[in-house]
Amino acid sequence: EKLSLAQSILRQYDQEDIEFDFARFEQDLRGNRKSVRKKKEVSLQEYYQSLISELEVQQKVGLQNVYQDNKSMLHKFRPQALLADVNVKFLEAFESWLRYERSNKDTTISVKLRNLQRVINLAIADNLFKPEDYPFGEKKYSVNKRLNHKTRKRSISVNIISKIKNLQFEKGSAQQLSRDIFLFSFYTRGMNFIDIAGLKWRDVVDNEIHYKRKKTGQLFEIPINHHTKAILDFYKMHNSNHGNYIFPIYNDLIHKTEKQKYTRKKTGIKKINDNLKAIAK
Repeated sequence: EKLSLAQSILRQYDQEDIEFDFARFEQDLRGNRKSVRKKKEVSLQEYYQSLISELEVQQKVGLQNVYQDNKSMLHKFRPQALLADVNVKFLEAFESWLRYERSNKDTTISVKLRNLQRVINLAIADNLFKPEDYPFGEKKYSVNKRLNHKTRKRSISVNIISKIKNLQFEKGSAQQLSRDIFLFSFYTRGMNFIDIAGLKWRDVVDNEIHYKRKKTGQLFEIPINHHTKAILDFYKMHNSNHGNYIFPIYNDLIHKTEKQKYTRKKTGIKKINDNLKAIAK
């Protein structure tokens, strides 16, 4: 009988496209799940803030800012919205508002709606949202079907890379740093800016760069070619920042917390991108 009930519960999850959570499954199996709070008790903004506060305690600064950005956008869209208001019509209206009022593209809209989907899944696990009202899924609002979330591949010729490499800048200038980071990423198979910023000299091992990608935790070992070596040699000689970082982006005397490093990363990449636009011209 218990096995039959368990299979029935799992079929219901599949039909309603509910993300599996063992604690919720156990409660459903025992038949003692807490009743969902009254809809009027929980606003979308309040619940978002509770999640943001949890992320702040966990020092997940990047993720915290993703939630904060979406919270602000939803406040502009529907400031008084309740968790229970999030249905298919709400999602369709939010998508249209982002596209026509905020001029967002599909990739950006996809990020915001996936974040909202994650929030609703968490609300279900917290017994704040009825599973049967879940608005996402193939037969309801499908982010994959409605939005093209893949970025179009773009490329530039090796000739342009050579022109960028041959530009002359004042040694140690912000323009040179921006150009060097761009080329360093190119020579290291597209290393992400946040990973470049965090590189230390201890990561250079036996003519290779060993690093763990911050976003995924995946380990990489990148051989150092003569192009990469020239950049490393320059910053070995000219970068005397604190913390033994290869590039002068972080300074351990200033950027001590994850939040300070996150802020520095945001300002740093903006400055570098601005310089790269000028370099491109």
